[in-house]
Amino acid sequence: MPAHVVVGLHYGDEGKGKIVDHYVARMRDEETPCRIVGRYNGGSNAGHTVKVNGVTYKFNQIPSGILHPKVISVIGCGTVVNPSELVQEIERLKSAGIEVSPENLRVSYRAHVITPECIEEDRVSGSRIETTRKGIGPTYARKANRTGMRMEDFCRANSNEAELLKPYVADAEDLVIETLEAGDFVLAEGAQATFLDIDFGNYPFVTSSHAVAGGACVGLGIPPTEIREIIGVAKICMSRVGEGPFPTEMGDYGRMKKDPLELLDEDGRYWEMTPEEKALVGKDDYQTARFLRRRGMEWGTMTRRPRRLGWPDLVLTRKAARINGITQLAITKVDVFNGIPVKVRIGGSDESPEYSERVYRWDSIIDGSRDLHDELAEFLDDLQNFVGTNVSIVSYGPSREETIPIY
Repeated sequence: MPAHVVVGLHYGDEGKGKIVDHYVARMRDEETPCRIVGRYNGGSNAGHTVKVNGVTYKFNQIPSGILHPKVISVIGCGTVVNPSELVQEIERLKSAGIEVSPENLRVSYRAHVITPECIEEDRVSGSRIETTRKGIGPTYARKANRTGMRMEDFCRANSNEAELLKPYVADAEDLVIETLEAGDFVLAEGAQATFLDIDFGNYPFVTSSHAVAGGACVGLGIPPTEIREIIGVAKICMSRVGEGPFPTEMGDYGRMKKDPLELLDEDGRYWEMTPEEKALVGKDDYQTARFLRRRGMEWGTMTRRPRRLGWPDLVLTRKAARINGITQLAITKVDVFNGIPVKVRIGGSDESPEYSERVYRWDSIIDGSRDLHDELAEFLDDLQNFVGTNVSIVSYGPSREETIPIY
């Protein structure tokens, strides 16, 4: 059975964790269910959120496949691991009633370790690209310089964390290949996204790993010939965290950074908009972005920083589709635009984007006949015709059930 890859098409936060969860749940009762879900890049700077039966689960390093029985979750050699945070994540999931053991979680012995020195180096670096300061970049730099520490080395250390993690550490890549050779299904889960990739992203405003679909080959040990489907995930309301170009951005990033009303409080709550501010939604880009941020909870899963928001960018999506060779499109968070006129980029440059004269508007996702709302259906038709790839999934909320498969 071949491997499939789930990859983000924009700047991250597209809802990849939910799409992975959807695919694994869909295959659970099939003749060949999913046996492995593996992360192939990034570290604890990534955050995937999945909501099942009213319970929200947040993942940092562990793949979201851990929610499914009989599925082995793999943290591949293309990732970097923070041992302390991984132990905490394991304990947090166990406390939530999720089974986590060496039987269903494997960490590659080749994965590099984020050390306290790497975190400190990141903290004092004064980076202008607004990293998460979690030591990700310095760890990948040491890996490239051949001065890093791998999990196999870490497990030889005399520490409580090493003892706790040692049973999980294995030749994970060999396990992936054996699974494929046995005819079983492997799903590769990407972190971050195409335009944060170290090579294909908006350098230097990028992450430190290969976030494109090809990263699954080197980050999980999947032979390229085994990949059959590449599912590209695109959020209908574009978002970006930190510095870097953003052609369809709504409002002024500089203003947002200085706006105390866009920060979450200590309990993770946001400031409500006034009636006067809400009256400008759909007319003023800055207030529209503020409204959409609240409707879609567009704050960083890990950083709690407000995300920059933008209109759909079909030009960027098509470019990402070509880079990754996607075979399917999954469109997420279509509900956040309910009742708001939607304009889309169809051309121009990054500095001067050109928008379609057609403005779409839908007031609900599904009409009375249980079909997609006409305007939403037309938007999706235009999107897939422009990009050149069919839409196979429409997601309209955080829960597993709020998903419409289109096969």
